[in-house]
Amino acid sequence: MNRILHNIGTPNITDVTSELSKKPIWRVRLLGNRRWTISSSSIVPSRSLFQFPTYTSMSGVLNICLLILAWNFLFFPATSYSLPEKYTHRITELVEKNRNQLSVKEYSLIAETLLQKRPCNMLIFGVGNDSSLWIDLNIGGTTLFLESNAYWLNHVQSQLPDINVHLVHYNTLLSDWKYLLNNKNRRLLKLTVPEVVLDTQWDIIFVDGPEGYNDSTPGRMKSIYTTSLLANQQNNDVHIFVHDCDRNVEAVYTDKFLQERNLKQRIDRLNYYIINSRRFIR
Repeated sequence: MNRILHNIGTPNITDVTSELSKKPIWRVRLLGNRRWTISSSSIVPSRSLFQFPTYTSMSGVLNICLLILAWNFLFFPATSYSLPEKYTHRITELVEKNRNQLSVKEYSLIAETLLQKRPCNMLIFGVGNDSSLWIDLNIGGTTLFLESNAYWLNHVQSQLPDINVHLVHYNTLLSDWKYLLNNKNRRLLKLTVPEVVLDTQWDIIFVDGPEGYNDSTPGRMKSIYTTSLLANQQNNDVHIFVHDCDRNVEAVYTDKFLQERNLKQRIDRLNYYIINSRRFIR
């Protein structure tokens, strides 16, 4: 029975040599989007752009299939990750109880990334009702929070006594965002953080604080800028998530300091960046 294999998106590669079951050596020219016809007695391209010797061994057929599958696995790996049901259920409950926070899609993207990286080092700007989710997802790793609202921090600590959190002070107002952006003195944007934050190699950084919904709140200018500094000093890829990027300040500051070219995905109000310090230029 004839079968068709599609070699999807394979780059041009010449003279790929394979030895199949101690038979004569094949020299295969793989061209993007070519169609292969495989039968029980032969392998031939569907177009006569190049010639293949007829191959009569079924083991040869299987070997060439494995070669093609291995090639696509190496260069086009799957990126999706299915969340366990217990986490999807928790995320659904969080969204139902906190309507103005993250959406199911936003939670799922962060959770999937965290599960693939764990155990890892995750830094989160802001504590909330979802703090326990990140701690549980990153079991065996380090999940550290930075919070500026002492009242809210006490509330969360009453529910999570062992939460790893540090109180920080922003000393900014959202209304000053243009002044801070255009000021050449970048020290005005640098957040003072504990030494442990500076000494840790972060794998994931999630910016969901401080408040930035009106001019009397601190705004996220410092948390976004400080995130860019931390990402620039890491020796590994840093996965960065910034929430509320539908708002003007978050949009402008992420574009300036995290850069559009590092943007991997945008879902609802969440921007997802991957930054490597070796190619990151502020």
